[in-house]
Amino acid sequence: MLSPASLVAEKPTLPKKNLVKPQLHRAFVLKLNSDLARLRSVRSMETKNVLKQDLLSEYQDYLAPLLSRQVEPHGHDEVVVWCALWSIDVGNFKQGMALALLAMETGMRAPDGFKRSLSEVLTENLVHYCLDNKPIHYLDDLETLRLKVEQEDMQDSVKSKLFKALGIAYFELDSVKATQYLERSLHLNPTGGAKVHLNALTKYHASKQAQAVPKAKAKAQRTKQALIERNYTLPTNKAAKLVGVSVPTFLRWAKVYDLPAMRVTCGTGLGFRFDPQDVENLKQTLIVR
Repeated sequence: MLSPASLVAEKPTLPKKNLVKPQLHRAFVLKLNSDLARLRSVRSMETKNVLKQDLLSEYQDYLAPLLSRQVEPHGHDEVVVWCALWSIDVGNFKQGMALALLAMETGMRAPDGFKRSLSEVLTENLVHYCLDNKPIHYLDDLETLRLKVEQEDMQDSVKSKLFKALGIAYFELDSVKATQYLERSLHLNPTGGAKVHLNALTKYHASKQAQAVPKAKAKAQRTKQALIERNYTLPTNKAAKLVGVSVPTFLRWAKVYDLPAMRVTCGTGLGFRFDPQDVENLKQTLIVR
């Protein structure tokens, strides 16, 4: 019988996580502190963003293994957090989104001095970028972000912006979803701008419906004109006689070969009239067959 000690000894060990090397992390933290000091010395936002763009290129060797999940961060990593924020600021949305998800998934926190949580800061910055650059182009990213933060405790104004961006993204794609998201945004923040888009959505679809009526009428008119232009003068019995078959057989073949016909009233019932040329073509087809 195995002793408890032997059972403990035989217990399989979990594989070790492949973490960022501590010395590499320390080196980039030192670099980050130096770069933050450089940025604080610049007053112009435009100049700051140009500098951020240049600085980000110097962090790629550190970020690439993290983004590809070859290595994992040591818990909170200010390098990842600041690079996420800088990426969004300079318009590298794809990298900013990826770093933001990594930071939120691994429980990182907002940098010192920030009053909001990391999820609030990253969500708001990502949503602002989408709102400034046509939300419809970032629909999948916005939905991914929603799934990530929807159940988190964060300021209503931040979630309101996220739902507003989703509502705008669905504006022309799905009016039901657009309305749902905009109404949620309005509920969370009545002064956040969702009301304007809800009104615009109502007007947009009213306009689409108004445009659809003339189009439907025009289509019906074209169909009617096409029927007039064709020579639908041959009653069913004469068409059947021309082909040399009974009326039921003719109607069956007309259905099989999708023969064009005009429905007409015959006494108390309905009948069909056919174009002689179409009937002749059907006759030749049946002869060949």
